[in-house]
Amino acid sequence: MRADRVPLVPGNVVIVRLEDVSGKAGRDNVIAEQRIERVAALPIDFRLKFDGNQIDPDHRYAVTASVYQSGEKVYATDLSRSIITSARPVRVQLILQRVEAPVVGDIDSE
Repeated sequence: MRADRVPLVPGNVVIVRLEDVSGKAGRDNVIAEQRIERVAALPIDFRLKFDGNQIDPDHRYAVTASVYQSGEKVYATDLSRSIITSARPVRVQLILQRVEAPVVGDIDSE
């Protein structure tokens, strides 16, 4: 994961996933996951290990990453990066962006 050096508060967790994105989304599509505890700053290096027998050459695969702080997602990849099949790379650089908190409110008519 490469980005400008971004300091993080202690206790951050980074989760990087390799997913089959050929069909519907869901936890069953996760091929590999790496959980990195106590990340102090970005960028970080990661390595996803997976069983090559799980890879279908006709499917599409992507890598995503998220940074969690106290259980809340604070950084995430802006796009998933295609990887492995269809002559795509097996090495990838991910760019994380700050996740903005949603704005919640009511709209009242007068």
